[in-house]
Amino acid sequence: MTNTQFNRLLLLGPGLLLLAACSREPATNPPVDVRAYAGPHYAQLYWNHQDPAALFEVEVRDASADGAPDEWRPAAAVMDPGQNSALVTVEPGSVNEFRVGVWDGDQIVWTAADQPVEMGDGITLQVGTMNRWDGDPDGGTAFLAYLDLPAGTAGPLQLEFSGPPGWAAGAHPRTVSVDELDSGHVLEYLYALPPLPGRYDVTVSDAAGNEWSHGLEFRDEDFRLPLSADLTVSVAPDAVTAAWLPPVEDGAAEVVLLNSDLTPFTDYVRLSTASHTFQDLDLAAAGPELLLEVTASNVTFGAGRAVMPVPYGVSVASAAFNTGR
Repeated sequence: MTNTQFNRLLLLGPGLLLLAACSREPATNPPVDVRAYAGPHYAQLYWNHQDPAALFEVEVRDASADGAPDEWRPAAAVMDPGQNSALVTVEPGSVNEFRVGVWDGDQIVWTAADQPVEMGDGITLQVGTMNRWDGDPDGGTAFLAYLDLPAGTAGPLQLEFSGPPGWAAGAHPRTVSVDELDSGHVLEYLYALPPLPGRYDVTVSDAAGNEWSHGLEFRDEDFRLPLSADLTVSVAPDAVTAAWLPPVEDGAAEVVLLNSDLTPFTDYVRLSTASHTFQDLDLAAAGPELLLEVTASNVTFGAGRAVMPVPYGVSVASAAFNTGR
């Protein structure tokens, strides 16, 4: 699903999206490749079907209790017509199984998601791949964590990522800054450490000993987000303006100017536009050549409910230019 489709899904009214049975041509096949993921406050469902305009239903059951799962029941699903996706409100800290059905005459043919969804309580994790400008086949691992901590939680916080056996030894700790806590999300890039399929976990804790965690099964290791294209750079006596064509509409990006030895010449700037002007630069302190680097992702940060991109990816494009010295 593209970010444009995500944004449209967020703007559609739930009253227009709750679908009811109606008379239509019978479906010849059930939904296939039904996948369910955790998102902030709700699960995200995706599936494939030969007729995206067919009439779909979603059901959920509790899978957190020991023994057999609970009975299937209708889910409060906000559907995205024609895109084979839905958002389903579920409780934080719960574990749920989902299934998607399509009407076949007066019967529904169901297909269950291949794994349950574990909802985070205070934090929600998404794991993604990196596609690097230098052609590094290893790329790296990208983490996106949404924070939904209790009011009054004070930073800085301690956060740790861990992955499946063979990915990397031990946990990867970092500090969550006050700015990240205020923004409600954390982005972390681990270069030259490609993700492996398996279980990943994130844990965040505060100074009072409170702890929140979330885990997921990652399986999109082959996904690569395209690089930003058509990078252009114009140089003024004390400014550099850059523009590019992002791989997805309204996706988040970080831009920076690097020295020839790849040390930062400017601070990293996070934005959701496709251009930026670095101002008040002392280009006399730079070498004859600088490097513009654009790190793009398919995640959007805006008003309304945030949708975790699936699959999630980050790409790093660059362009060298002369400073005019």
